[in-house]
Amino acid sequence: MSKLSNDEKGEFFKFRDYVRLAPYHSSTDVSKKVYVDIHNNNAHFEITNYYGHELQIEIGDFSHTIDIDEDDLSDVVINIPTPESFETRKVTFEFVPASPSQPIPDSGKFKVTYKKLPSARYAHSETLDIKTGTAQIKIPTPNRISWQPTKDTNFFFYRDSAKINSASSTIQTIKCYPAGAIFGKFKNTSPNQTRANLGIHVIERSPALPDNRHQTPIVNLNGSVGSIDLRTEGSYYIGPVPLDGEYGITVTVGNYYWLTDPIKLTPKRSICEYDITIPQNAVDLKGTLLDTRRNPITDATISLHIDAPFGGRTHSYGDTIETDQKGRFTIPSVNPDPKLEYSITFTAPGYVKTKHELTPTAHNKLTLEPALTVTGTVIDKKTGKPKPNIRINFWPTTGRDANLKLFEVTTDSNGRFTASQFANTTYNYRLEKDYSYSSKNTGKINPAKTPNTKLYWNP
Repeated sequence: MSKLSNDEKGEFFKFRDYVRLAPYHSSTDVSKKVYVDIHNNNAHFEITNYYGHELQIEIGDFSHTIDIDEDDLSDVVINIPTPESFETRKVTFEFVPASPSQPIPDSGKFKVTYKKLPSARYAHSETLDIKTGTAQIKIPTPNRISWQPTKDTNFFFYRDSAKINSASSTIQTIKCYPAGAIFGKFKNTSPNQTRANLGIHVIERSPALPDNRHQTPIVNLNGSVGSIDLRTEGSYYIGPVPLDGEYGITVTVGNYYWLTDPIKLTPKRSICEYDITIPQNAVDLKGTLLDTRRNPITDATISLHIDAPFGGRTHSYGDTIETDQKGRFTIPSVNPDPKLEYSITFTAPGYVKTKHELTPTAHNKLTLEPALTVTGTVIDKKTGKPKPNIRINFWPTTGRDANLKLFEVTTDSNGRFTASQFANTTYNYRLEKDYSYSSKNTGKINPAKTPNTKLYWNP
């Protein structure tokens, strides 16, 4: 009990109370102090207002998570393991060149992550030095250790992990690739914005890397990752970056999305200084939302989506914007680059939830269709009884939103549900229980043909 913390009230440990909402989903309260009385090397304690399924106990730098499944919690005995309770194994990292023509990666730093106690809920990270191509660390087992390069690593390797137990190998061989870095300053050109997010996009993959793996370098910004404070002139550092690849830096400032010119690193130009200044060409994206009778739709919730030609990704921004009393909306400061495709998702009671494409340089007049409603019951196919607490996901079978979930509903205590955002088209549906599902619980529904329906749950 020597590791217990002390204050003016006595010795204590901390605990967090977790409720399992579903597999891999939980909710927790804040960390609380629990004071103890020590008798015969046992710590006696009382926890009030406990409501969860898991208890995480924190003692010093260590934490231990236990399941609480007993019906009677009046006299629970908790055995808290210490680091000495577990077998400790030494993990050796061997850094080898991916090609015989490359030099041996004999120095630098990298980051490892593992649990200080195998029973801990959260992992611990630390930086190790590479000396003569190797590094070592001792960890308690069983455990999972992961590793990744940092900005102080002089070569590129893939982020990876391994399970470590009494039977596993403790030698991890890491293939390394020649790398450089991109760095520079980020100048604030938008006084109304306080933060910018930077990322890196691989335009052309380095031919030295294997085709079956893909990871992008890590962006380091003034000691943080990904986000930079615009209230001061900030600097950024991206590395290690594999040589002979071509890259672009993506920048997001508010609703403004931008990609730099291509940057190529070669053995002769492995370090690139690239200062970033966002172009002063932002425009406000404006529009009006109407119903089929040309009346304005007020208080509709809007989400912006940007389809970028680089990376093949949709960059969605979840800021809540609402239409005014005349159905108008304004999304300030977007990039008018014609290579970017803008669309907006509208959610308004009684209307179909859908996407509309927009033109940043025009006033967009958009029309929402009245929504169809479906009511129904989910029936357990085995028992024939209504099935409560079933989550139903819906998405169209065709069009821009095909295979993208548009909305969901959950059955009530009688297995009943009402869904009111349908267009006059066919939708896929999927039934889920506790965030799990199978192909047996999928199907199609047409709200115009079956406004009242029964769906069947296959256990």
